[in-house]
Amino acid sequence: MSYIWGRQAVAALIVAVVSTGGFVVEAGGLYWSDERFSDGEWHFGLMAANLDGSNAQVMIPGRTRGIAVDPVGRKIYWAQLSPLPPTLRRANIDGSGQEILYSIPYNSSISLALDREAGWVYMSAHGGEWCDGIVRYRMDGAGPREPILPNVCSGGVAVDAAAGKLYWSDLHNENTIKRANLDGSEVETLLPEAGSPGALALDLPAGKIYWSQKYGPGIVMRADLDGSNVETIVPGEDRSRGMALDLHAGKLYWTINEDSLREIRRANLDGSDAELLLEVAAVWQIAIDPTPGDVVVPAVSTTGVVVLLLVLLAISTRWLRRASAANRRSA
Repeated sequence: MSYIWGRQAVAALIVAVVSTGGFVVEAGGLYWSDERFSDGEWHFGLMAANLDGSNAQVMIPGRTRGIAVDPVGRKIYWAQLSPLPPTLRRANIDGSGQEILYSIPYNSSISLALDREAGWVYMSAHGGEWCDGIVRYRMDGAGPREPILPNVCSGGVAVDAAAGKLYWSDLHNENTIKRANLDGSEVETLLPEAGSPGALALDLPAGKIYWSQKYGPGIVMRADLDGSNVETIVPGEDRSRGMALDLHAGKLYWTINEDSLREIRRANLDGSDAELLLEVAAVWQIAIDPTPGDVVVPAVSTTGVVVLLLVLLAISTRWLRRASAANRRSA
């Protein structure tokens, strides 16, 4: 009985030490698709860096477009355009464990948005004068592609899963921002004169939609979700292809895509305190693994390990003494 009690006590102690010996982690990362010409050839890659722009590196080689992050599932999704054929892929947030989910029928500008509650990846694609509309794929790769909005030329998509709404920028026809139900029904125009909208991002707690401008004026704009109260957040005439929000940290990220100026910048959500993070050769879409704040991860602390070893030593010594005494009595 004492032996059984000893094992139960050790098990309980391990649980207690692991539960209380946690440490605080701060996750987060910045991802973008990059291409550059050097040494007589093109170099492509899905790049990754810390949210402050440090430790930039090629995470996944090859020509990529369209990036979306699932911060809860710890996955990143993207369109891999080379090597051929083009595919929709996902991997762990650090680039490990790559999976090919689908072959995709296009090889041009692509934007992605996730509805993780329902398990969908929404994709828009366009190039030159052609448009492939907006389609969706299962996040786990199971099931066929599902057309949602055919004949739409969209430079960006965003999902409000709780409200059941899909937002997109309509480029070639009207340069508007529209929304519909997640199945493509009940289309409505929110911003009939949105300029030249590209990437979209939603600040649902504040009821705001942000978009980047491909040709200005204004680099990043925002409005209420119903299209009212339009305001310029980042002024200027520079072109921007990519834009993303880190709502927990209250930060806006965007790209500059001029011939002699290729950068990733950051500011507060109202555009204040703008700063340069990275100078890059070229940059397309960007995505954020947002800062989750203080997350306590179960771990064994050094103090906990010492306490555990001392208790194990005491229990084992006591058990050995009782076993030795029992052997002497039997002899």
